[in-house]
Amino acid sequence: MGTKPVKSMLYVCTANVYRSLVAQEMTEQMLHRLDVRDVGVESAGMIKYRGEPIRGEVVDLTRKYGIDVLYHRPMRVNGGLVSRADVILVFERPMITKLEERFQNARGKTYFIADYAGHANDPDMEDLRGKPLENFEQFIQLTGVYVQGCVMRIMKE
Repeated sequence: MGTKPVKSMLYVCTANVYRSLVAQEMTEQMLHRLDVRDVGVESAGMIKYRGEPIRGEVVDLTRKYGIDVLYHRPMRVNGGLVSRADVILVFERPMITKLEERFQNARGKTYFIADYAGHANDPDMEDLRGKPLENFEQFIQLTGVYVQGCVMRIMKE
């Protein structure tokens, strides 16, 4: 008996302002390049975001990668998003437990992005709020590696 093919991915971070959105956009870009049209990708945050807008230098950096974070409206994770997702990917390992406690149907399908991508010994990807621009650049580079691993994995399943 084989595994169920992945048709829906959900990225979840703290507030859905940057990390999960960047991963969603990168995944959609990669799936488009591979001409994969039957996999949906969404993103959400654990909390409702009430913070400051993203700094202009971060917006400019992200646009270099074809991702526009300026007009994104953060979404809080909900039962519908969790139900729809075949795979839920998070950026910090403790978030797995938080999601599984909040949503019973997240159990067994929620993973740390690095683990799912085949980089099991990599550290958590901390929230970038208040961090220098270099941290955002490093995040984008590393997320590109993880997204590639995740997409290759779902293509095999």
